[in-house]
Amino acid sequence: MPPSQFPSFFDIWPQETSWKIERLSGEIVASAPAGTYTPPIDKVEVPVSVQSDEEYIFVIEDGSGDGIAGIGMLYVLKMTDHPEIVLLEGDGVFNGNRTETFYVPREAEYPTSAPVPPTVSPVPTALTIKVNLTIIFDDWHQETSWKIVAENDPSIVFAEAIVDTYRAGDNVTETIFLPPGQSYVFTIQDYFEDGIEGGSYIMVSEDGKILAQGDGNFGAERFHQFTLPTVP
Repeated sequence: MPPSQFPSFFDIWPQETSWKIERLSGEIVASAPAGTYTPPIDKVEVPVSVQSDEEYIFVIEDGSGDGIAGIGMLYVLKMTDHPEIVLLEGDGVFNGNRTETFYVPREAEYPTSAPVPPTVSPVPTALTIKVNLTIIFDDWHQETSWKIVAENDPSIVFAEAIVDTYRAGDNVTETIFLPPGQSYVFTIQDYFEDGIEGGSYIMVSEDGKILAQGDGNFGAERFHQFTLPTVP
């Protein structure tokens, strides 16, 4: 049986979530009843063994009938040795339950190559300045996104973290390398337009100068303009 991995992300009520994988005959091959996961857990990865060239039924349920609060793909079943092969995935908008059928391919059906991940952060060079961005989250990490663009041309993105990038942890610090002697606009956004409850953010240069700073009370978004000095 090819091993598979089932990572799932939770909202602040993980005890409400249950799931099972069963054969078409009704035989259950893996499951987690309600109450298996309890706070403060926000992510779990479960190994699952499934048979190649066979169909299965996946059922996920929420005890309160309102799904898993959050955005983006909140669960995915993929091949352990070939993570590019996604057997199923889904968001948290399923109210009481969701049922899906998926097929496990034979090795001969595997793709010949995996997609190349995009490069999302600048590469440090002798002609860049290091800045650090620290964000303190609320319980809804995945709602937060940010980007740094050129002030004179917003289509030029120097660094960004899109919605659904962050899933866990109280805070994150990102190290970013930017060309000197230029002006930038830093934008922080919240998907549901209610900011980061009780959170905050700060961006500082390597010499300790504050480039952008604020609390989480920014609604949908907030902008900061800053300029980096030229390199002597």
